[in-house]
Amino acid sequence: MKRLFAYIGFSMLITFTIVFYLGNFWGYVVLSLATIIMGLALLLKRFSDYKGAMLVVSIVAMLSSLYSMAYTDLYFEPNSNKYNNQIAEVSAVLKSESHKSYTTYFYELDTKSINSKAENVKILLKTNNQLNIEYGDTINCKLLLTKCKNNYYKSKGYFYEGQSQDYFLTYSVEKEKNKDLGYLPILIRNKLCHSVSTLLTGDESSLCNAVALGDKYGLSKRVYKDFTNTGLTYLIVVSGLHMSIVSFCILSLLKGLSNEKIPNIFRCVSAIIFVFLFMAITGFTSSVVRSGVMTILTLVGSGLWRKSDPVNNLGFSAIFLLALNPYAIGDVGLLYSFASVWGIVVIYPRIMAYVKEKLKSYNWFKTSLGRMCIRVIDMLALSLSCVLCITPISLANFGTCNPLVIILSVFISPAVSVLLVLVLICSVFWYIPFLKFISYAAGFFAYFIAKYILWGVKLGVNIPLSKISIPQDFIALWLIISGVIFAFVLIFKNRRRLYKFAIALSYAILIIGVCLNIMVSYYDLSIEIYYSGMGTTAVANISGEKAVLSCGGDVYHTNDIINRLMENCANVNSLIVPSANDYDSKYSESILEEFDVNSVLLYYKYTTDEGTYQLARNCPNYRQISNNQTVTVNLGKGITDVVICTNNRTWQYIYNQNRSILIVPENSSPLEISEEYRKADILVISEEIKDFDLLEYNELVWTSCEEIPHYFENAVSTKGKTISINMK
Repeated sequence: MKRLFAYIGFSMLITFTIVFYLGNFWGYVVLSLATIIMGLALLLKRFSDYKGAMLVVSIVAMLSSLYSMAYTDLYFEPNSNKYNNQIAEVSAVLKSESHKSYTTYFYELDTKSINSKAENVKILLKTNNQLNIEYGDTINCKLLLTKCKNNYYKSKGYFYEGQSQDYFLTYSVEKEKNKDLGYLPILIRNKLCHSVSTLLTGDESSLCNAVALGDKYGLSKRVYKDFTNTGLTYLIVVSGLHMSIVSFCILSLLKGLSNEKIPNIFRCVSAIIFVFLFMAITGFTSSVVRSGVMTILTLVGSGLWRKSDPVNNLGFSAIFLLALNPYAIGDVGLLYSFASVWGIVVIYPRIMAYVKEKLKSYNWFKTSLGRMCIRVIDMLALSLSCVLCITPISLANFGTCNPLVIILSVFISPAVSVLLVLVLICSVFWYIPFLKFISYAAGFFAYFIAKYILWGVKLGVNIPLSKISIPQDFIALWLIISGVIFAFVLIFKNRRRLYKFAIALSYAILIIGVCLNIMVSYYDLSIEIYYSGMGTTAVANISGEKAVLSCGGDVYHTNDIINRLMENCANVNSLIVPSANDYDSKYSESILEEFDVNSVLLYYKYTTDEGTYQLARNCPNYRQISNNQTVTVNLGKGITDVVICTNNRTWQYIYNQNRSILIVPENSSPLEISEEYRKADILVISEEIKDFDLLEYNELVWTSCEEIPHYFENAVSTKGKTISINMK
């Protein structure tokens, strides 16, 4: 059977994806469908030509679903439930570099013991204070352990997230002087990144390190958000392009030095060693391993003077990645990696073959200008091939898409390829004294190319409708309908020709649905109350524009809140900073840093954070409010927000002709506001207050992580979810 590894690998990939993201119930659905496919292959002559492939797919799907469910029930769940929601004494070793996101520091730990009992599990430690700890050091501390829910870290084998009960973590460290070999790739990466950072500064430097060495943590949140909103995140991850350049450089260098005297197999083995080293330097992430395995297989084939099949290699890399860790599928970057490569090696050649067949009779395309047009069409076809494959993944995971990504990638993707080569030259030659001038020259050109890429991505963000959010219900329906369409095509003998019509029909349904969603969401009027641990985070969604009315919470939810905002909008139209304390304004500075905020209403007091104050003053429309003032804000579409500052606290009364909402601050009393504002349809509150019985309401939204007091009637909690209040 041709492409056996491809059949096995992609059957495993699809099955593991279904079971991981949808749950064990769908594992049994896969088992049932696989049984039906096996029966069709064995009983019906209609499928005799595909009998072998259908049997392989069905058997692999059965085994993969059983393996994935067993991995969850017998391995992950028992290990992650053992200490779940417990405060434990932990002794663990730091096995990677720490990184910071907003106000939180992240440390990836391998435990030595938990509660003095030997345990070897991985913990993601989140703290508010930066720890004096390096790779290989042992940290001893008391942590609240909770089951890891982040799919990316689950894919890396982490069972728990750990955090201190106090604001700052108390700990002790045992320093390790003798680092193991795992520290060497980290040291090399830091040296290479340092050389780039020495020559370049700012966002240009961090972009270069992200593109060439996979150091995305150095990117500012604003830049990373721009790449995310334009759908170009795949351009700043280590991929097959990196591996191809590394292997090509080594092969060319050895060929030039040896003058054809070194055997081909030796050159290929040398290239494989350098590819493996580059994989280690860039962190052995799932996408890195995928591209590395494919490159190594290609080099092995070249060393043996045999041409390898990229589709088969792609399937083999899936087997290699998933056989030992079915949770590797939790890394969305891995799905993007497989999907984009599938588009390049399967769809792209067919598109170009079709185009060339149609254009071969036109002599104009044989001229210089015609060949240039063919080159542009080629880049568009390559971009289209990737986008067709990664769009379902983007929609399923994030509920967003960018209709301009095909055009944007044509202008930006070639520049990223050139930047990659220049940065690798820059970082390597920096440490060769007599060739250091090459590093300066490469750095000079890299700076301007990085600036062009940043400008292009920013331009793409500012184009209207560059990011479209789609309801998850419609996405699920679209995926089901698409699956039915492709299954129906299998009935026909000329199924290969019908696939292109199936793809066109599927995306036609998607486009129609997106257009209808834009029309409906334009009239959307709602207030969303996010879960933020403490305090209140309330966001008004008015005709697609976001207004943050309150931004209180605890430090552990900063990333969740900012990411929640990023999922739905590129910009925040307005921000109200309702007090000088973290309880009501914890995320104000992060929002001002990460979003282009048009209008800010800032409660200012001498205790107000100066960073927030300066950022707010830089916004186009800035207004300050102080104690004993009342300001009326028009949010649009007939929704009004009355902001009442009294006793150094801020009440907000939001209303239109249909509904009214009262957001209650901490340590307050209804006696502080006039009677006209004490009655609302919905009350948003995060703690028990004095004189509560003076407030009149129909429903109550409780935003604290604590249990709802028993005497609060008609109350719902935001714990673990978002409450959406329709203002229509």
